Amino acid sequence: MADTLRLQVILDLVDRAGAKLRAITGGSHTADKAMAALQDRLRGLQAQQQQIARHRVDPRVRGGDNLTR
Repeated sequence: MADTLRLQVILDLVDRAGAKLRAITGGSHTADKAMAALQDRLRGLQAQQQQIARHRVDPRVRGGDNLTR
């Protein structure tokens, strides 16, 4: 009977630890997806920034009126 109780306690601890590890893993996966989305957004913003910079420097844009003056 003592062995059965001991086994039950050990299995309960394994279940609790496993649940916490699954929660951590799930949170990590969610953070990974969020980070990937942020990196995609940053790439888009950097591309827009480059387009704006080219537009400001190109004298042919807006009839030679350069915005950097």
